[in-house]
Amino acid sequence: MEQLESLIAKELNKFVGGKVVPTMVKAVPPEIEGDYSLPTFPFAKKAGKDPKTFASELAGKINSKKGKLFRNAVPKDGFVNLFLDQASIASEVLKEIRVCGPCYGSGPVQKTKIILEHTSANPDAPMHVGHLRNSLIGDAVARILRFAGYPVEVQFYVNDMGGQLALLALRLSGMDYEKAFKEDWDKAGDKAKADYWIGKEYVAANKQLKKDAALENEAKALQIQYENGNKDVKKVMDFIVTTCLEGFNQTFADYGIGVDHYVRESDFVFDGSVKKLIKSLEKSKNWSKKNDVYCLDLEDDFNIEKELVLMRSDGTTLYTTRDLAYHKWKLSKGDCVNVIANEQTLPQKQLRAGLTILGVKDADKRVRHLSYELVSIPGMAMSSREGKFISADQVLAEGVRRAAAEIKSRKLELPEGEKEHIANAVGLGAIKYNILKVGPLKHLVFKWEEALNFEGDSAPYLQYAHARALRILENAGTLPKADKLDYSKVEFSDPERELLIQLTRFGRVVEDAAASLKPNLVANYAYDLAESFNKFYYKCPVIESAAEQKKFRALLVSCVRQVLANALDLIGVEPLERM
Repeated sequence: MEQLESLIAKELNKFVGGKVVPTMVKAVPPEIEGDYSLPTFPFAKKAGKDPKTFASELAGKINSKKGKLFRNAVPKDGFVNLFLDQASIASEVLKEIRVCGPCYGSGPVQKTKIILEHTSANPDAPMHVGHLRNSLIGDAVARILRFAGYPVEVQFYVNDMGGQLALLALRLSGMDYEKAFKEDWDKAGDKAKADYWIGKEYVAANKQLKKDAALENEAKALQIQYENGNKDVKKVMDFIVTTCLEGFNQTFADYGIGVDHYVRESDFVFDGSVKKLIKSLEKSKNWSKKNDVYCLDLEDDFNIEKELVLMRSDGTTLYTTRDLAYHKWKLSKGDCVNVIANEQTLPQKQLRAGLTILGVKDADKRVRHLSYELVSIPGMAMSSREGKFISADQVLAEGVRRAAAEIKSRKLELPEGEKEHIANAVGLGAIKYNILKVGPLKHLVFKWEEALNFEGDSAPYLQYAHARALRILENAGTLPKADKLDYSKVEFSDPERELLIQLTRFGRVVEDAAASLKPNLVANYAYDLAESFNKFYYKCPVIESAAEQKKFRALLVSCVRQVLANALDLIGVEPLERM
């Protein structure tokens, strides 16, 4: 179905003369009567009329020849408030939802491939709650972009050339690390997880550094050896990365997060890409040497005061250099979306400037920084170096534990296996929704009492609405075909009209969320839809309704369930069948 705002604009153009665009058509707030509204001020000005007079004349034209879409038009202070013909809307939208099912709201196939990078946590410890917001935003945006029609490849950029990893490698080089890992793994049994062993050794390496400052220079020397391709150092680095990523993969699987491709920072050093990039940049007018380092001066051409440092005096490169090479490679495959914390805004600007110097056209448009603020859990601070952090695994385990306790308190008569499945889905959904419902640029304080509130703006509330819809449908019997229903015999109540309008909004919400890279738009829509459905549930009985009304309401419930399931899937929350 074409976006409702577009259909309304087309219909209005019959009366205004082809000047109305869809963005001018606005849904009215609850306190104003009507479904949509059109401001007439620009049209009145062009016609040389007072807006109130123009609005009154336009409403009169619409009412004299309503057509298929409008039931009534009312002028109000220079606006025309539009009441839609609910029978026409219902006929179109319910039919399309029943036909499209899981695809309802999806967009047309897009040509531009998106390379979406998220998480990219250092492989030196388990992922913590800070990484979690990045991972969940990235996963939801990937789902939304795919649903909107874009081919998407999700990448995780592995920082395996940094100083902290060199410090860890230095520690492991002094032991039989493979034997130590196996012994600890066997002792841990079912509780064994590879990234926790790496994290334990990383903490130990930092404790050693506090006792012996000379280790810092040894780690730097090892870092240089690694960049120069030393086989022994490469072997230990490969072990660290492979072992830690094994744990990361398990965490991602538990959260239902997909990564298509792990890309190692060192790849661009060992394949010669970084050397080639440096040679190219040395020829640019922006190349300069300051304080014994080589950098790009960005102030004159890009209005960025801080230079982009690329190479030390000893010839070794920095993360920024490898990141430029990585992005050159990514841009050969498609456009980029980088899910990176807000504190990295300046480095992302420098990156785009560097790419422009390298000859990349439209780097500002093709490399988008999906910025987000940090997340905190009251009373708990984090430091990977000291081993003080809340891991993503711990957050999930706590969510499932709390959900299981809530389900137990409700004394549901369900098989234990089903209770366990529900607890996992509710606990995981609570974490995802509570993080995703908030705009990425807002600081998030995660509170369990909000996340697992079955009565409020939470995943359990939405999952319960989905399960409730299924219970209604089980009792309603066989559903009628949407195109066989006689909508002229249906009496549309306010809750039913509200639900129909909500259903028509989904495609636009997906489109807006994909364009703005804001998964909170989909999460907020799911809550609005569930709220509208619950109003309907209490005011509009389905089973006890008269024949045609019952058929319509059952069909409406079916479509609400489908669209709610579609929305939940886009944010990675399982739409439960029973709760």
